[in-house]
Amino acid sequence: MFAKKMALIPAVFALAAAISTSAGAADCGTVLNDLDKAISGQLNLSTEKKVAFMRMSISSYDHCMAGDTQSSEALQAMLMKQLRENLGGK
Repeated sequence: MFAKKMALIPAVFALAAAISTSAGAADCGTVLNDLDKAISGQLNLSTEKKVAFMRMSISSYDHCMAGDTQSSEALQAMLMKQLRENLGGK
């Protein structure tokens, strides 16, 4: 299990970098798909946490589609921080 967590850490950081550039380009669908992949890769999350993260992702998507990139990016950053913390990172 630890090895799987360690394998996901680089992917989460790469995703965080991709999200920051994708959000600037307002590619909302790509950002939502990337967030979904990051959440799905979390093997140790309870169903309740996965659902909460998915709701945050959809909210970020909705803000992005409405042109509110500041709120969208803030939600993405919060979500990625929580995913990193879940993996044991800071």
